[in-house]
Amino acid sequence: MLQKDKSKYPFTEEDVNNIIRMDKYIDGTFLQDDPPNSFEDTVYVGSDREDIGLVFSIRPERRTIGVALKLRNERIRGINNVTHHRPDCKILKGWHEHIWKIPYRDKWAESLIPRKELSTPKGIVKFALKRWNIKTFGVFGEQLELRGNK
Repeated sequence: MLQKDKSKYPFTEEDVNNIIRMDKYIDGTFLQDDPPNSFEDTVYVGSDREDIGLVFSIRPERRTIGVALKLRNERIRGINNVTHHRPDCKILKGWHEHIWKIPYRDKWAESLIPRKELSTPKGIVKFALKRWNIKTFGVFGEQLELRGNK
């Protein structure tokens, strides 16, 4: 699944983009109510739900929460709403998505058009799960349909 690239980077952009496109699954029971301010859980890949070291995390930020998808403890995607200084000196204010790229790693970001989904913690989490192709399942393996934006 991951290329055995002997460069100084743990994986390539192509590896990351392939993982983002793949079906992924997480235990969604944490979203039955409002999501916690701080949370990490394993994301499984493919229909056989393989553990490749992928983790979904929620962390508190100044006004709201930020979410991230980490591969082997390195952020490959992230969504948050803090001022961000990109490597090309462009300053992003407001909602943006971190995108793992060589040579910037997770320091590259693209602006996101403000959406009503991003107005609540649950909406932020649901937006990220959908954007990164992560489906939720419950304790017994059944697919969960997450409703509401609270």
